[in-house]
Amino acid sequence: AGVDGALSGSAHFVTWGHVADVILVVARTDDGVGVFEIAAEADGFERSAATVFDPTVRLSTYSFANTPARRLGTAGWEAVQQALD
Repeated sequence: AGVDGALSGSAHFVTWGHVADVILVVARTDDGVGVFEIAAEADGFERSAATVFDPTVRLSTYSFANTPARRLGTAGWEAVQQALD
């Protein structure tokens, strides 16, 4: 994906993913790791409910097929590490 590119791939076990209007995706690019924003109604984006044993847990699977994405800044992996800390 480029600065304003498209993403392809999938994400599994997304907690409460069925209610998100805006999706933040961490993806590998030619420049390293980037953080991207995708609108839930974007072309090429699909989500489905994941099968779970615990009915109180809501998980989704996301699929991206050349889905338009907007890169959020240039911090990349550093931004992800900071968010996880």
